[in-house]
Amino acid sequence: MEGRALAGSLDAERTLHAAVIAGWIEDQAPEPLQAALFDLLDTWQADGTRPIPDLWSTVAALLREQGCRDAELACWRALSGLLPSEPSIRVRLAEIHQLRGEDAEARALLADIPPGHPARPSALLLRLDLAATPTDEVEACIAELLPILAAAPAWQGTHHRLIRALVARGRTDAARAFLADWVTAHPADQGGLLLELGWLAMHAGDAALARSQFKRLWAKDDPDIRAVAGRFDGTVPPYTPEMEQAIRARIDAAFALPDADLARLNLPQAPLPSQRVLFVGFDRLTFPNDLAEHVRRSADAAGVALDLYLDSAIVYPAETRCDDDTVRRRVEAFEAEVERRRPEVVALDCAYMPTLRGLAPARMRDLADRLGFRLVCMMRDAMEPTLAFLEAWGAVADTMVIFDPGSAVLRPEHSHLHARIVVAVLPAQHLERGEGERDLGLLFLGSNTYGVRNMLLSVLLTEDIPFTAITGEVRAAQVPDLDAYAGLLRRARAVLNVAAHSRTEFLITGRVFEAMACGAVLIEQDNAATAALFTPWRHYLPWTNVDDIVQLCRFVERNPDVARRMAAEARSWLDRHYDCRRFWSAVLNQSPLPNPPPAEPGEGER
Repeated sequence: MEGRALAGSLDAERTLHAAVIAGWIEDQAPEPLQAALFDLLDTWQADGTRPIPDLWSTVAALLREQGCRDAELACWRALSGLLPSEPSIRVRLAEIHQLRGEDAEARALLADIPPGHPARPSALLLRLDLAATPTDEVEACIAELLPILAAAPAWQGTHHRLIRALVARGRTDAARAFLADWVTAHPADQGGLLLELGWLAMHAGDAALARSQFKRLWAKDDPDIRAVAGRFDGTVPPYTPEMEQAIRARIDAAFALPDADLARLNLPQAPLPSQRVLFVGFDRLTFPNDLAEHVRRSADAAGVALDLYLDSAIVYPAETRCDDDTVRRRVEAFEAEVERRRPEVVALDCAYMPTLRGLAPARMRDLADRLGFRLVCMMRDAMEPTLAFLEAWGAVADTMVIFDPGSAVLRPEHSHLHARIVVAVLPAQHLERGEGERDLGLLFLGSNTYGVRNMLLSVLLTEDIPFTAITGEVRAAQVPDLDAYAGLLRRARAVLNVAAHSRTEFLITGRVFEAMACGAVLIEQDNAATAALFTPWRHYLPWTNVDDIVQLCRFVERNPDVARRMAAEARSWLDRHYDCRRFWSAVLNQSPLPNPPPAEPGEGER
């Protein structure tokens, strides 16, 4: 890239840093990002009020966003050369080393961050994140952090990191105590902070404290909160005979409907073509890849020849702790394996935004054209926030598989993708219903990362109902794989699902199909997408507010025969309309297969 003249500056230090970073961009930055990085430099220079650290931070942020960890490390090293004794730069260097899986280098950089320096809390928190930190050092870090952050005048990101680190280290008692003391000394009123504090209280296992924060948030009647969590005045009314009669009446009316009036998505029943499929996805992040397991098991049930290629470094590279060269080598190993196996269809789990790190759309398209396979991109959560992912992968895919008939990608403005899109149903029908004792009442088993969802859970956990929530660190320990997950669903009399993810968007999660397959009554948030696949009050019980969930749980407990009838009806509907064979017929018959070049024999075929 040609050199660029630097804008003049009267400040010598600013000019020095601008010159150093300009030279670094030309000499070391990834070429595809150089123009954007120079734009950041120009913007910083044009605003003489922005401090020097802002320049380096914005450059580093773009490099991280694009998955350039080697370049980000080089960037901070360049700044360290100008300010070799600055502790905050050492912390930044340690952070990127930790992201590259280089814990020893990170530990060495953090060793001499002096007490009292503003970077000291971040250094201590990073030491807690390092896997091999000895127990005595962990306790020393915690003992130093607690009074520092308790004395801070306002809530900061370091407070959030402290609570999460305490929970990850098994110190939930300390996390709860710190939060309780903080909210007593600093009562929150701002909606975003109330949501964060409530989420952290739930993460630490203190549902009562969480409910107290969420109650104040509900009282604000924010339309964004109301659209997801409904309304709640702080008290659940008592269950009455009138409530039970009203629920029974709705169920009776739904069961009286003729079959032709019941909701369904018509999936094709065409014969399955004989095609070899390779599913490519991540191996394991915090949890195993449930989509990969559903795809594998449903293929077995349908008679489809399918292999798995699971490598988090190529599909979820941002979550993989290693340097960029390691990722490049693993991408090359994947390409060599595809060339050896010569599948006719490659199904890619594309639930990530492509960057310069990992599998990229253009490279996958080139590979498909060269080897002659059909590229099927599967998007598990085709929501508004993932539209950029869908556009990036949709531009190169032969087929896009989504699991939600109400997805934002089906809007008219995305019509250029529609010819390639298949709306399917998560193939969970392979799961066994189970005939054992159902010793759990209402169960929620899922992620707690979505803050508003925790508002509902905090109420349910503090009401007098048989409710179990398995989330966060507990979920990671108790649910190591799909079999453990399904085993818990088979123990539940009812399963809760929260479908809303924003003021305007609902998502049909896999839990809908998994709960029905395992024979539990689904208590599902009322939404049009689920009602397009199943009939409310016959295949599931819909709710709008948290009060509804409590009363429906009580109904299920008081009416086990009705609950069993609904669960059996939902499983029957799943078997009749959303079986594994229909799923694979929809995927494999979507478009004609390209003409592949002749394959060379694999190692076992020579």
